[in-house]
Amino acid sequence: MLFFNSNFQLDFDSDGVLSREDLQELIIRLTGSESLNENEINKLVDNLISEADLDKDGFLSFNEFEHIVIKSSADFLRYRILFYTLFSLSPNHVS
Repeated sequence: MLFFNSNFQLDFDSDGVLSREDLQELIIRLTGSESLNENEINKLVDNLISEADLDKDGFLSFNEFEHIVIKSSADFLRYRILFYTLFSLSPNHVS
């Protein structure tokens, strides 16, 4: 199961990877259910997977997800800073 820490789970279905559904849920939780419509969320997920899925298996490992967060735009980097600030992340964030 992928966690930032015990209070912030990314792998909502506990299958060991970040699936489309996990990423959709993460986006909804970060942005609120009203801020993006379903098509916008799906496009964002498509872009995340296309950009971050280095092994092309259709899923994101935590390392692939972290890689895209680190290399992405300032907006995504702000989310990374928010993650580390709000959820007290440490380098040992995979359990």
